[in-house]
Formats: sequence, C-alpha cells, structure tokens
Amino acid sequence: MGMSKLNRAILRTIVPATKLQKFTDGGGLYLLVTPAGAKSWRLDYRFAGERRSKTLGYRIF
Repeated sequence: MGMSKLNRAILRTIVPATKLQKFTDGGGLYLLVTPAGAKSWRLDYRFAGERRSKTLGYRIF
C-alpha cells in the first residue's frame, strides 16, 4: 500500500524527459512516456511463465 494511484491531476503534470519514463499504478498497469512525448498505457503480465507486455491505449486520460 502507501503508493498513490495515478489520477487525472497527476497525469496532466507529467512531461517528457530525456529518457523513457514509467509511471506505475499497481497490478502491472503503467503509463509509459517517451522522450518525444508519446504516452501509452501498458500492462505487464505473465503467460505460461513468460513475461509479456500489452499496450492498452494511447493518451487516454
């Protein structure tokens, strides 16, 4: 616990940096921000013991 969930107010303050940024929301869900400013929601999970990642959407907030 102790980790705050991402919300609209927090998401609006996120700006691109010089390298890839990852803002986690728990349960494998995170917002990925590229240096070019692209933002995408991703989900990390395991299937058959193998780690995988799925893009859920872009700039949805």
